[in-house]
Amino acid sequence: MAAKARKKATTPTVAAPPATTNKGRTVGPSTIYFDEATDGFLEEVCIAGRRSKPRIDSRSAIARYAMRKLMAEMSPEEVIAAIRAEGEAAGLNQGKPGRPRHF
Repeated sequence: MAAKARKKATTPTVAAPPATTNKGRTVGPSTIYFDEATDGFLEEVCIAGRRSKPRIDSRSAIARYAMRKLMAEMSPEEVIAAIRAEGEAAGLNQGKPGRPRHF
């Protein structure tokens, strides 16, 4: 008879508790979808960040930095108007609201 392989004991991963903002809202993880060119640039930034001290190679840190810059330069209304204008100029909306689907 073949002996059964023992399963390696694992420690369950515990996610960090969501942070609470000063407005009382709970901030949790977010998922962001990028196109191929944007994801490639993000990877280049991560690679550059690994080559310097202190190391900055976290995609989250880069996204937070980009958001802080955007918040400093534009209002929420300006961001929406810019996204709409860019989508219309590229013909991506095709008369439908929402995220464009590229198949």
